[in-house]
This record gives sequence, C-alpha cells and structure tokens, in this order.
Amino acid sequence: MYVIPMNKRKSEYYNKLYNILLPLVFLLGLGTGILFKSIFPSQQDSQFAQTRENGYEYINPLIDFETLQPTTIKKYVELEDEVSQYISEKEKDREVFHISFYYKDLNSGAWIGIDENEKFIPASLNKVPLMIALYKKEMKSPGFLQTKLKYIYSNENDILTQAIKPEFYLESGKEYSIEELIDQLIIYSDNSVLEILYSTISDKEGQDIFYELGISNPYEFGGLQNSMSVKEYSSFFRIMYNASYLNKELSSKALGLLTNTKFDSGIKAGVPDTIKVANKFGERNFADENEEDSSQIHDCGIVYFLPKPYLLCIMTKGSNPTKQIEVIKAISTIVYNGVSK
Repeated sequence: MYVIPMNKRKSEYYNKLYNILLPLVFLLGLGTGILFKSIFPSQQDSQFAQTRENGYEYINPLIDFETLQPTTIKKYVELEDEVSQYISEKEKDREVFHISFYYKDLNSGAWIGIDENEKFIPASLNKVPLMIALYKKEMKSPGFLQTKLKYIYSNENDILTQAIKPEFYLESGKEYSIEELIDQLIIYSDNSVLEILYSTISDKEGQDIFYELGISNPYEFGGLQNSMSVKEYSSFFRIMYNASYLNKELSSKALGLLTNTKFDSGIKAGVPDTIKVANKFGERNFADENEEDSSQIHDCGIVYFLPKPYLLCIMTKGSNPTKQIEVIKAISTIVYNGVSK
C-alpha cells in the first residue's frame, strides 16, 4: 500500500485551508473598509456639510448641519416648481432683475432653493450676526448686556442711508444699556446705534461668527461687495433655532426680539396675522447709479407655523423697491399655502 508522505499531506492541507480563508479575509477586509467609511466619511464622500465651533481642547461642538443637496421629496419639489414658475414670470419685466429663494423645513431638515448661492449685499441683514456676537459676549462675560452707554445721535452715525427709516429713535444724550441698544438695532433696524454697539466688541469678536460658519464677512476691511447668499445667511437663523451657538436662553431671546421687527410688508404679509414670524429685512439702494439692479431688498426669517415651522429667505435685485417687496410677499404666500395644505 502506498502511503502519502507527511510533508505532502501537510502541503495539501494548507492549500485547502488557504483557499477557504482567502475569500473570508477578503470579505472581512471589504466589510471593515465599508464600515469605517460610513462612520468616518471623507468630506468628498459625505452628503452633509457640518460646521463646528473651534477653540476647545477636548470637544468640537456642532454648530450647524446641512445636507449638501436639496431634497427630492415630491411635495417639496412641487413647491419649488411653483415658486420657480412665479420667479420666472416676475423677472421678465426687468424691474425685479434677480430673485433668490431658500426654504427649509425645520422639523425634517429638508430644504429647497432657487439660485440659493447667488451673492447679494446683505445690508441690514448683518445686524443679526452683530446681535449674535453681542449675545455671545454676554455668555462669556455675564452682565455685559447691562453695561450703560451714552447714546449721541448724529448724521454720521447713519453709516448707510436708509430708505425704510426707523419709526422710533432713541433720545440723544441719554444713557442706555447695551441690551436696549440691541433692541433698537433689531426692532427698528436703526443704523444710528451701529457705531456705539460695534465699539463694545473687538474685531475678532465681531468676525468670529462669520469664521465659525465659513462665511466671508461682507464688511471686513470696509468692504461693501456682494458677498452673501440666501443659503449662507440662513445659517444665522438655523443656529439660533437650534441653540447651537448661543445658549438656550439667549437663542430664545434673540428670536423673540426678531418677532417684534417692524417690517411687516414682506414675509410677514404672506402669512396670517396669528402666526409669529421672527424675521429681519435688508435694503441697499444705489441712488446715484444707473444700474439695472440699483436696489436690493431682502427678507429672511422663521415662520412659526405649527406643527410645521419653516425657515424662509428671499433676496432680490431690481430697480423698483415697491415691486421687490411685493415679490417677497407673494413668494411667502405661495410657500405658506403649500406648507399649510
């Protein structure tokens, strides 16, 4: 009888074992790679844009979280189509030269947009990040908002001409707390308190919020260039709503203040009076220039329609401010009717 040599039997055994284990090792490695990639996706592969607050040693707090692509859910696509059709019709008359639109469902996070990355001059919209920066300082230095300052009105304090002027001015020569000055800034969009409020924070404190959100500061180095889109600007409202940059108390305080703004002709006019809207408008006019887009009118805010609150931001360029405001109101109406069905 022929006996297989020991070394040959071992060789055949290891070959069989190799043939069995090789596919298993390959599958295990593939599965591990997929799992690792799903847990730690690269920026290129990720479907989300995350904004985190830097400057901490042991934590990296999440400030904002946004899907990179708009939703494809049918009801939102239909709403986007309706708004797009309205915008196309309005832009034909050339008095409202360009309209950008951004909508976000604050429950689901789904968003849609039309030319949402087009750049505009934010103008008075920038009073919101200033307010946030001042409230942030209150978090770090409790009692800061109660600091008293003497307010002196002069024409030089009106840094930019306002076509939509405040309904109420503070008394020149009187002392007011920083909190009262912020109220005047937001509720009445009063440019005359800008200088005194900016004097209470450092350049870094004023710029931090732009840097943290990855948005260029439109007034850095004295610039007035087109530098902010509806999608970028909406970040300020998202971080207040989520209380992810300010604490809960100050986030609620900020949005509560914005529900008292006096501009009622835009987004607010498109929803029933019973619904609260925390909004801020912005306007920039080039009276001495013969430009097709000599006027920019914007309105952004949160519509507290329950149980479906949403964020709406509309920016316009044109030559007829009255028609631009009418467009904002009409788009707000379209969105409200679509959401409330």
